[in-house]
Amino acid sequence: MISATKFCLAVCHRFGQRRLAVGKSGKSDTPIIEFNLFQVTPLKKNALYPLLAKTVCYNLALNEIKDIYVASIDKEANQEIITLCCSIKPLVTWNARNVVT
Repeated sequence: MISATKFCLAVCHRFGQRRLAVGKSGKSDTPIIEFNLFQVTPLKKNALYPLLAKTVCYNLALNEIKDIYVASIDKEANQEIITLCCSIKPLVTWNARNVVT
């Protein structure tokens, strides 16, 4: 899920750099990445950069959980690993839903 989210964000960012729209000059010479859709605005929940930041944070958390799991692979499955896995899964899924929409 996190890989699909990162891919979706990469496609969106690449599109924003290439797609031109009418800017302040009155001509179609401004990439849409410079508009509020990509900026951090208090009224927009779907601005691209906050979604990108959340995805990076969830990716770091997921990697940390993997490291904890690998470090305790010889032991029995303990409650901490199960709790971490059960808590990161819906967060990553909800973030992916927000990114895709």
